[in-house]
Amino acid sequence: MKATFIYCFFALFMWLAMPSKAQSIKDSLFVPNIFTPNSDGMNDVFKPLFNFESRIQSYKMEIYDRFGIKLVETTKQNFSWDGRTTGGMPCPDGTYYYNIQLTINSTKLEHKGFVQLIK
Repeated sequence: MKATFIYCFFALFMWLAMPSKAQSIKDSLFVPNIFTPNSDGMNDVFKPLFNFESRIQSYKMEIYDRFGIKLVETTKQNFSWDGRTTGGMPCPDGTYYYNIQLTINSTKLEHKGFVQLIK
């Protein structure tokens, strides 16, 4: 657990050290690949971080389970997922897939990936 925290801290530090003029969405977006919603105060939520938040004109994030069933959909940029469905049901350990769609300066961008939920 300690190694995960150190890795996330290092990745966040590297992301904050990036130049403000990004070449692509991947250069300006930090998305954790693991979180542990076990209420221990460390990595309890899944939340993408941006260094261009003020320039976002539209935002949408969807989270799916391994069967392709949509669990969460949000248009709130500051949304953090606690490992529950929108109905409040806790999700089991496993791999979940996200799709982030946003518009910056009238340019539509998309970023897809996965996150591991471990309790």
